[in-house]
Amino acid sequence: MMTPAEIQELVGDHWPVAKRSSTAMLLVLDLDGYPQKVLLETAAERGRPGLVVVAEVGPSRLIGPEKALEYNATAETGALALARGVLVLRQVLPLDAIAAEDVHGAIRAGAVEAARLRRTVSRPAMLPELSRVTFAHLAE
Repeated sequence: MMTPAEIQELVGDHWPVAKRSSTAMLLVLDLDGYPQKVLLETAAERGRPGLVVVAEVGPSRLIGPEKALEYNATAETGALALARGVLVLRQVLPLDAIAAEDVHGAIRAGAVEAARLRRTVSRPAMLPELSRVTFAHLAE
């Protein structure tokens, strides 16, 4: 089992750390000229110690709730979630079974997938009720 201090040392040796505390690290990666934020936090998840990897996707309105649930049903890398009003891609790795390559892989995969999601969403999602009201005059 890796300790939070071991994880911080491992991550700090390989990734650009913008901020750190005793239980968290904020990485800011450069992906195609865009600063991709990835937060690593040690926390108890479902009663087990875990490493939570959170990659910022964008504003909460970027992907509608139905599309987010559809994405989560088939996602290979974490799940979409809201964190303080921001849409994020969140993955939890159990600390009792984690290896260095798991940490690096989760950071890389989370960052790349969050950036891909942000690029592929062309405009903010609108709730179905709002789109019916907004575009009702076009049906006449």
